[in-house]
Amino acid sequence: MIQHPSNSKVIISGNMIETFQTDLPFTQKITSTKGGRKFQYEEESESHDEYQKVSINRSIKELKRLLACNFAESHRFITLTFSRNDHLDPTGYVVCMKEFDKFKKRLVHQQDKSNSDLTFKYIGVTEFHELNDDGELHYHLVTNIPFIPNEKLTSIWRNGYTFIQQCYGSPEDNKR
Repeated sequence: MIQHPSNSKVIISGNMIETFQTDLPFTQKITSTKGGRKFQYEEESESHDEYQKVSINRSIKELKRLLACNFAESHRFITLTFSRNDHLDPTGYVVCMKEFDKFKKRLVHQQDKSNSDLTFKYIGVTEFHELNDDGELHYHLVTNIPFIPNEKLTSIWRNGYTFIQQCYGSPEDNKR
């Protein structure tokens, strides 16, 4: 067993190793009688901006760790967007998530037809468009599916536009 001083921390995620050193020990316990969020800032305060930066940086680090553990060598980056039509409101979260679930089932079915032994894995981010404040949903995915042409991906998606990019090496090598 490797022992580390209490002011150091090592995180191993796939082939990525992170080390941290601090002046205070990591084992220090913080106790609170209240649960949930500890801070509430006003929307435009400096504290809110600082907290938001810390939160975003924490999320990016966690995403990098997930990518390193799950997509070591070859992976695909996919974007799925909705086109405006009469049968779907692209600003409705519940409706869009149902369509995304249907897409995942169709994708797995397509993969099964190609006799692939690969289990479908993905890490996804759901975003609302900010362009023109239309609030339409779109998805960004990193996945392990075999590369398929964009035209085929569009026919599986059935809801609008798609983009697929083959990525090689570790996710850290393919920052985007």
